[in-house]
Amino acid sequence: MKTSEQLINISKALIQVQIELPTIKKNCQGYGYKYASLDDILNTSKPILNKNGCCIIQGVGYIQNGISITTRILHLSGEYIEDTLGLPLTEMKGVNNTQAMGASITYGKRYGLSAILGISTDEDIDASTQNNTKQYANNSKAF
Repeated sequence: MKTSEQLINISKALIQVQIELPTIKKNCQGYGYKYASLDDILNTSKPILNKNGCCIIQGVGYIQNGISITTRILHLSGEYIEDTLGLPLTEMKGVNNTQAMGASITYGKRYGLSAILGISTDEDIDASTQNNTKQYANNSKAF
């Protein structure tokens, strides 16, 4: 995570943003889970961020074998907080590479924004099945 040298103004603003942010409904269906769309996250958070002197900037970059999404929250004072999420290139059946990259960008923007705002936009299904626990245990040796 990168930040400006001073965080006094943006810290106060982001505390107020988190106080004001409502729970964002998880109204989209994924592969066995529900999640909030990027549109819903933006439509809910931007007015509250703006009201508190903040805006969101998200940029796309390229990393080896993937893309990166940098999410920055910028305050009127010039203070900022940013973080970058790296994602592997996604292969999707029935779509071309550009469409698959677009899906990855949307996914990365959604997760990057949710993380930097400290909000939950997906159902927590990791602990709900024994298969996930067993699979993680079996794969943990690779880390």
